[in-house]
Amino acid sequence: MKFYSSALLFAALFTSAVAQTTILPAPDQAAKNPMEYSSPIDTTKFFPQIDRTLTTKPGRPSNPMQMPLLTSAINDLKYGEMTSTPRTAIERQFPGIGATGWVPADPDIAVGPNHIVSVVNSSIGFFTKTGTSQFQQQASAFFTGLGAGTFIFDPKCFYDKANGRYVLVILEQSDTTQTSKLLFAVSDDNDPNGTWYRYRLEARLTVGGVNYWLDYPGLGGNQNAYVVTGNMFGVTSGFAGAQFIVIPKTPVLTGAAVSTFSLRDSSGASVQVAEAQDSTATGIYAISRSGTSNMKVYCVNNPSTAPTLSSAFVAVPTFTVPSGAATSTSNRTLDALDGRVMNAAWRGGKLVTSHCVQNGSFKSCRWYELNTGSWPASGLPTLTQSGQLGSTTENYICPAVAINSVGSIGAIFTRCNTSITADVAVTGRVASDAAGTMGAPQILATSAGNNYASARWGDYFGCDVDPLDDTKFWGVAMTVASTNNWATQIVSWNVVAAPVVNLSSVSINPSTVRGGVSSTGTVTLSGPAPAGGATVILSSNNTSFARVSGQVVVPQGATSATFIINTSRTTTNRAVTITASRNGVTRTANITVTR
Repeated sequence: MKFYSSALLFAALFTSAVAQTTILPAPDQAAKNPMEYSSPIDTTKFFPQIDRTLTTKPGRPSNPMQMPLLTSAINDLKYGEMTSTPRTAIERQFPGIGATGWVPADPDIAVGPNHIVSVVNSSIGFFTKTGTSQFQQQASAFFTGLGAGTFIFDPKCFYDKANGRYVLVILEQSDTTQTSKLLFAVSDDNDPNGTWYRYRLEARLTVGGVNYWLDYPGLGGNQNAYVVTGNMFGVTSGFAGAQFIVIPKTPVLTGAAVSTFSLRDSSGASVQVAEAQDSTATGIYAISRSGTSNMKVYCVNNPSTAPTLSSAFVAVPTFTVPSGAATSTSNRTLDALDGRVMNAAWRGGKLVTSHCVQNGSFKSCRWYELNTGSWPASGLPTLTQSGQLGSTTENYICPAVAINSVGSIGAIFTRCNTSITADVAVTGRVASDAAGTMGAPQILATSAGNNYASARWGDYFGCDVDPLDDTKFWGVAMTVASTNNWATQIVSWNVVAAPVVNLSSVSINPSTVRGGVSSTGTVTLSGPAPAGGATVILSSNNTSFARVSGQVVVPQGATSATFIINTSRTTTNRAVTITASRNGVTRTANITVTR
């Protein structure tokens, strides 16, 4: 991704709330692209199956140009806030793909019945749902043999529940050859290990004799087709809006040749396609922000035969786009981007999305649920509810959201400030909660490093619903590793109506003792322990010098409990880590045993 001045887009992107328009392909861009042929690959033939080699990236994928700070008419629409009680019951978390040599990570996730596919810049990995890594390869190796260049970036993936397939895309771009391609792959069944049908599809647009390349993709679809969106930047300068590449499903599910369709909104930008998890949608929905008090909703009609594009504007509570980056530790900052939406999901007429906003001196996450109704056949989409995940002392950035079969909404995001490097946080709401509200955030993973090596963050995370029960949420987000490079964490959680009590922290006092002297540890919960108490599992990474009992129980109604750390004599100072865990949430504290 590259940097362009915001002035390039001002005229193209200025929008106001209007009724409905239908956008057709530009006159100089054919709606139907040439036939493309697949090149199957069997992932079980890779040796080794897991390649974690750090590579020197061929070019730094810096941020796309910032969207202009457009304003819309200020309105008095209200948004909800977070409640003081959690709504999330944490189930599982484990490390995803680690640093690859690329920045930013751009992590996304696709959750199937038994496996998880995760992608980053610029690698692809398969995991079991218990966290076992089964496959990891650089994207250049995964797409070898297609003639792709060396600069491939911005991966996206999702699980197509209607057909039991994993789908992934990654972009290819070259200024020298004025190339812009879409590397597209779909698995042959619901196990990612094995055969994938791969395509190298055209993404370049030529408008007025100028070539434009595709950046910052969105990926989604329905039972009939897949759609990839992207910002169209001139090879040398200029902006041509948002392109919609429509890929009919029937041929690609068997690896047959396919002709894609290309649609363009010359005034659109940073559009995200909704992942549709049921088969009731006849169109394919997408969304972007427009100004500072509108969302622009799209529908790709007749996607498998003769696609057309409809759009409508929906007023949302007025917001301010992020000003600068979010503060982190060691005087570092994490890029909050420019207020663009980062993902979208559609289910049963409900379209959900989220983006980052300015909240005083800090950044917050704004989310929305829209009702698409019978639009575009009749009526217009409307705003059902909106809310904000925010704090007066912390930054919340890089949100991803999803909606499950019972109408619960889950969200995953980063928490940071000058004393918090980067935490993985999740939250959610049940359908019966007060409109616009979500539960208190739960912190799942903290950063081992505190001096992140880059300001780039995200540029997006992933959030999906488990297809087995159609209610559990899964997400992928980033932390900072002990090397001060990025790492990813894969997590799962349920959204429940009753308040949830999770582990909040573990501390040790004193944290430095002479060998043979005991110390006291304290585990603290996020709220009062439920009936029967709350069991917290304890462990030490060096039992020769610091030992704990296997568990401690926080009594019913209490929020904390203490435990003893017994130490042994040593001839040299020993640093020992004590780990506490409950319901998938892990916290650590260190004790130094001196001689």
